[in-house]
Amino acid sequence: MALRGETACFSRRDAACPVLSDSLLSNHRRANTILHRPTLELRGDPPDAALLSSLSVLYAFIDEHKVPWLYRDCADDKGKSKIVKALAKGTLADDIEQRKVVLEAKACAMAVVECLRSRAPLTSYGLYDSFLDAKTPADIQSLIFDKLDKTAQRGLGDLCAHLSKVWDRNGTTGLTLQQLAHVLAPVLLRRDEQKPERTEAIKRQKCAAQLLTLPWASPKKRDIVTRARGHWSTVKAARRMSSNSNP
Repeated sequence: MALRGETACFSRRDAACPVLSDSLLSNHRRANTILHRPTLELRGDPPDAALLSSLSVLYAFIDEHKVPWLYRDCADDKGKSKIVKALAKGTLADDIEQRKVVLEAKACAMAVVECLRSRAPLTSYGLYDSFLDAKTPADIQSLIFDKLDKTAQRGLGDLCAHLSKVWDRNGTTGLTLQQLAHVLAPVLLRRDEQKPERTEAIKRQKCAAQLLTLPWASPKKRDIVTRARGHWSTVKAARRMSSNSNP
């Protein structure tokens, strides 16, 4: 099933640059340094509904193709790059159907991380301190359902429902909850794009672990996982039909 209306998750810069004299170039560099000092770097908007639907296809694929050390091992860079580009162009489902993109679990996992890191976090920059200061899982749930909009709630639910299956309950993927939280904390929780101090990083990792252990697979949330699996099942059916019609 092709997913329409998807929007790009990466900004593009104009490659053209006017020729400047040495003095003008020097002034330009000086002004650019002042304007772009990394005092508070932020990354645009969080993922929109169309991009979240594309990501849910990847979550469902990874859930069906678990391999050791998901989200920790390096993946085939070429395969990952193709997935990231398809997400950016909003053509993931079409590219899968046309076999322009071949999914592989680790490449999918690394593409998920790269894509989500390129956008504002689903928990929002503004609620970062509130999430880290939350004392109990109930406090975190209140923040999610009282402060985040429906799109962010759905996106966070999709992602965490998937990630809660990745950490090692049954010895399938070889990851502990703490290891996965270490990798995903910068994706889930950011005040800005600066690297936090060690104490704050530890606190952020603990909060990420709490997010992953919330009851995302409760009856209220099962439809999220079902919807993601439905996307992937439709894509697989389209590929089978294409194979049968083009032997």
